[in-house]
Amino acid sequence: MTSIVLADDHALVRTGIKAILEQHGGFKVVAEAADGLEAIAMVREHKPDLLLLDLSMPKLSGLEVVRRLAQRMPEQKVAILSAHTEQPFPRQILATGAMGFLGKGCDADELVRGVNAIVSGKRYISSEIAQEVAVSLIPGADRSPFDELSARELEVALAILHEPTIIAAADRLNMSYKTVSTHKGRLLRKMRLKSVVELSRLAMKWGLLATVDESQDGAAD
Repeated sequence: MTSIVLADDHALVRTGIKAILEQHGGFKVVAEAADGLEAIAMVREHKPDLLLLDLSMPKLSGLEVVRRLAQRMPEQKVAILSAHTEQPFPRQILATGAMGFLGKGCDADELVRGVNAIVSGKRYISSEIAQEVAVSLIPGADRSPFDELSARELEVALAILHEPTIIAAADRLNMSYKTVSTHKGRLLRKMRLKSVVELSRLAMKWGLLATVDESQDGAAD
C-alpha cells in the first residue's frame, strides 16, 4: 500500500483527490495538511511514500516546502499538484527537488499514473505541462523573463505580487522584512525593472498574474 500525505489549503479539494486515489486501490492517504508548515510536520511524523503538495499554500509555499525537504529529507519523494502550470513553475519546482508536476486539470487516470510513476522513482510531468516545457526549450522560442530567476527569487516575486506590503509578503514566506526587501531589489535589477507595478504587468503578460493592482507599487516598497 502506497502511503501519501496530501497537502492543499482547500478541504474540498483534498477530499476529492483522496477519493480518487483511494478508489483506484493501492493508495492510502495517511495524513492531510492545510498549510506548508503542517505539510512538513506530517511528512516528518508519517514518513510517507509520497507528499502530494499544492503550490500555493499558507504559511509556507509549496516551493519552499520542496526546498526544505530536499535539504533535510532528500529521500522524501514530493510531487506538485497545482492549478499554476505556467512557465517557469514546472522547471523551477523540478530543479528545486520535486519528482513530478501535475496540473489540477488532469483527469483521474493521469493522476494515478503520475503518482505510480513518481513512487517508483521516475519523474513525471502532466502531458499538457510537458508540451509547454518542450516548446519553451525550442531554439528561438519565446522565453519568460521569469525563467531567469532562481527558485527563491521566483517565490519572493510571487509573494510580492500577491500581497499588499513587503511585511505581508515576509509573513507569507516566513522570512524577515529585510531578507524579502533584499530579494526584491535583486530580482528587479536582474529583470531590469524599476517597480513592482512593472513586475506586475510582466507577470500578467506571461500568465503568472490575472490582474495588475496599480496601488501595489507604493505599498510594496
